[in-house]
Formats: sequence, structure tokens, C-alpha cells
Amino acid sequence: FFFSSCLLLVPWMFHSKRFQFFQSKLITAEDGNSEEPLPLFKELSVTCSASGHGYLIFGDDQGFVTLVQRDFTAKAFQAHKSTIQAVQHLKGRPILITLGADDGSLPHTIKLWDMEKEERSGDPICLKTIVLNPKATNIMPVTCMSARESLSEMAIGYCDGSVLLIYNDVTGNAKQKLIRDPDEISVTVLGWKEGGRNSALFAVTTNSVSVFPVSTFQEERIDTHGCALECGLTNDECDLLVGRPEAIYFYSPEGRGPCLAFDGEKNFDCRWCFSVIRFN
Repeated sequence: FFFSSCLLLVPWMFHSKRFQFFQSKLITAEDGNSEEPLPLFKELSVTCSASGHGYLIFGDDQGFVTLVQRDFTAKAFQAHKSTIQAVQHLKGRPILITLGADDGSLPHTIKLWDMEKEERSGDPICLKTIVLNPKATNIMPVTCMSARESLSEMAIGYCDGSVLLIYNDVTGNAKQKLIRDPDEISVTVLGWKEGGRNSALFAVTTNSVSVFPVSTFQEERIDTHGCALECGLTNDECDLLVGRPEAIYFYSPEGRGPCLAFDGEKNFDCRWCFSVIRFN
């Protein structure tokens, strides 16, 4: 893979570094054949990815989660019966969250996995299964998912623009409600800004940026420009980052802040230690 340019955001500092003509290295087969990619990556049909607990984490279209260590050894387990649409690993807890399909005629399910406890088969223990919007008659594709570190709430975004909130303790007697109604404009980014009573949920569509204070979960639109899928992320240090062709914008719950002007289409990748923004 070749990228014409790459911007590296270091999470503990509000700084960036631009790399020109960044070139990735092919991960080759164990037999030393420099022309043959590692079979693991040839066989994966990746639908989503995350990182945490020392792993790169990939979900695929067969319902499997593949955990890749730093030495590129891997193990896999079946989390769902069909396509996994989203994965998230909590930063401070050994909990993996997967969202996928277990029956084509039923709503999607969310599963919480304990990555430090295993079944006799070697698979992680499933702590909880949540059926999303079980009374829905029309199953909409999920576009994004984000859970709070405390697991007090999590949010799911759909291609029709709706946002489903799971609240009242995700691990306990969780409840569900829509906090954003469908408007046929896809939700592309969800993320949490933690700040005690001032905590909030960010929700981005292709043409808007909104914030939902946790005290009310009422939508407050803070920008009339959004971003495409994989063109935004949130973290504790930099609030919300949104990439558009002309620049990368930073948001707080109060509104849009500074920006970094870089021409070209962008997408975001946050793995292991850094946030990498790739653009052409």
C-alpha cells in the first residue's frame, strides 16, 4: 500500500507530524518468501477493526473476531453467526464489544466479551448479549457504535440517520431509546466526550455535527457540515476530529474549534499508540 501523505497525531500532545510519501511494508509469509503476503491477511475478509489489550482486532463477514498480536501471531473465535458490523475494545478494561447478526430475520445483537477469562474452548467468555431494538419491523444497517468506558451508556448509529441509546448500565438492566429520529442521512461517527456532568455524546452525519449532553440527551446541532464514514474519531485529549477535503476540524461540545488545513480526502485510523490520518 502506498499513501501520498500521512499525518500522525500523538494522543498525549496536541501535536501532529506530516510524513511525505509514506510507504507501508508488506507483511510476508513465515517461509521467508518476500513476495507472498502473510496468509492470515490474505484470508481475512475484514468488515470492521479496533485495537486493545495488546491486539489488533478484526471482525469479518463470517462472524469471526481475529485477534492479532504484535508478532503477527493470531487467534480467532466466532462471535456472531453472520457479519460483524462494529467492534470496540474499552481502553481501561479488558472488555471487547461486538455488534453483528445472528439471524438474518432478527435485529442485530451486541455482545460483551471478557478478554481475560476463557471458556474451555479457549474463546473469551461472553458476559452479556443485548438484542437491539427488538420490536423493530425494519432492520436498518448499522454504520457506527460507541460505548462509554464506564459502560453506563452506549450509542448505535444507523444508515437512516437514527441513533439508538442503550442506557441504565449496559452490563445490567439496560434500556433502549431512540435519541435521534431517522432523516435518511447516514450517521458516520459517534463518540463520547467525558467530563463528569458535562459529558456528552458526539454524533456526526454526512451534513451535520451534533452533541447530546448526558444530562438530557437532547440533540444540539453545532455545525451544518459533517463528514463521510471513517473520516472522524474522538478521544479524550482532542475531543472530536472531523476530516473533510479541505481540513481537519476539532470540536468540543461547545462547537467547532481550531483546524489543520490539508487538502485531499482523508480517513482516520486509531491503533495501538497513535491516531493516523491518511489522505491523498
